[in-house]
Amino acid sequence: MTSGSAAVVGTGTTFVAGDVDKRIVIGGVWYTISAFTDATHITLSTNFAAGTASGLSYAIYRGWNDKYQDFGASSLADAADYRDADTYEDWVVMGSGFNVAIYNVTDNSFNATSAFTLPSNFKVVSVRSGRTGILIGSTLGSRSVLTLWDAQSVRSIAPWIWLKGSIQCIKPYLGNWIVITDREILLTNGYNR
Repeated sequence: MTSGSAAVVGTGTTFVAGDVDKRIVIGGVWYTISAFTDATHITLSTNFAAGTASGLSYAIYRGWNDKYQDFGASSLADAADYRDADTYEDWVVMGSGFNVAIYNVTDNSFNATSAFTLPSNFKVVSVRSGRTGILIGSTLGSRSVLTLWDAQSVRSIAPWIWLKGSIQCIKPYLGNWIVITDREILLTNGYNR
């Protein structure tokens, strides 16, 4: 493996054409196989994240295919990030780095990156639905912002609410939300504090 490259060169491996779109773990990190060349050469959907190395252990998960709901090139900063999710009307809504992805359960459509997009230096940490829409909590350094969205508009449906500190969690409460940061607790309807 070469750092920053998606090419995989195996020694004694038995890669097969059916491995395309399968998940592979290399050195403890998850990837998706995007192309097959031969038994010793495949290509990953994203570049190898670690330093150049050889003799790494790997495992291909051939039992399922993640391509349908794959996020593709990850917008998450590192493996410690997560994708918080909730349901809203016919949608499953989940944060993915600075994007909010949506899955429509009615027609099985999946929009991984452009359903709702914040500036690239933001990180979505919490997504909670309520009676007025979806409250998206994201961090920007030591500050946070609450954004109210309706799962259809390309923009927020209310002015952003800026907070002190990093969002720890958002919980629905009597048609509103309780928002907890590492510096304050507040009750909001998504339109004001």
